[in-house]
Amino acid sequence: MYRIIRNNREGHHPGFTLLEILLAIFILGIIVSTIYTAYSGTFSIVDRTTKEAEIYAMARIALERILEDLESIYIPDDDGGDNYGITTGSQVGDKAFTNLEFTSSAHLTFSEELKGDTIARIVYYVKEGDNDERQRRCLL
Repeated sequence: MYRIIRNNREGHHPGFTLLEILLAIFILGIIVSTIYTAYSGTFSIVDRTTKEAEIYAMARIALERILEDLESIYIPDDDGGDNYGITTGSQVGDKAFTNLEFTSSAHLTFSEELKGDTIARIVYYVKEGDNDERQRRCLL
C-alpha cells in the first residue's frame, strides 16, 4: 500500500494562491464570452434567415397572384381606346418603373355583389414605402 505524504512547511496551509484564482477567473471569463458570442451570433443568423424566408414567401405569393391574373387575361373585342399592356408611369426617387395594366377574369373580389364572371382592370405598379429604410414595394 502506498502512502501519499505531503510536505507542509510550517505556517503554510494547503490551498490556492491569489494568482491561481485570478488565472482561473480569467479563463472562465474567456470561455463564457466565447459561448455568449456563439450563442448571440446563432440567434442573429436565425432571425435574419426567418425574415428573409418571410420576404421570400410574400414575393412568391405575389408572383403566383400575378401569374394567375395573367393566365386569365381578357382582351376585349372592341378597342375602345383603352391602353392595355405595359405602360410607363411610376417614378420612385431617380428611377422610373413600368406599370403592368390589363383586364382579367381571375381577379380578387371583395364584395358579394361583384362575385361571379366579372372582368376587372388590374394595374401593378411600384410605390415608395413609408418605412425609414425607404424600401420599395409592389402594391397589388
